[in-house]
Amino acid sequence: MGYFSAGLKGRPVMDPKEIHAQTIFFGKVHFRVSPDFRKRCAGFVERAKYGFRKSAELGGAERYRRLLVFLETHPFITRKDYSSITGLLKNKALNDLNLLVEKGYLSTIGRGSHKVYVRGESQEIKSENA
Repeated sequence: MGYFSAGLKGRPVMDPKEIHAQTIFFGKVHFRVSPDFRKRCAGFVERAKYGFRKSAELGGAERYRRLLVFLETHPFITRKDYSSITGLLKNKALNDLNLLVEKGYLSTIGRGSHKVYVRGESQEIKSENA
């Protein structure tokens, strides 16, 4: 098939005497195709198709119902937990949770990756939610 080789990099120096082992680090990986592999492929390689991930097609009411069921047995929910129970991808789950915070159904504790969502003031679901 071929072989891989590692490329090395170093910080720019004015004097070659300043080059030390500590200044050299890993750069890129290079791949050289063997002649046999090149002949077998005959210059044609088809890229493997990789499907894009999609969020689940659940309605807002169903997502909210699953959230309430989860919060009955747990004191809080994280974005990762919400993604797993609803099937939403990361950004969609965050948008959904932030919308619920904005509407007062949830409130947040913490920041960044340590943010958790707890029950808010109003618990009733409205038909226009999510």
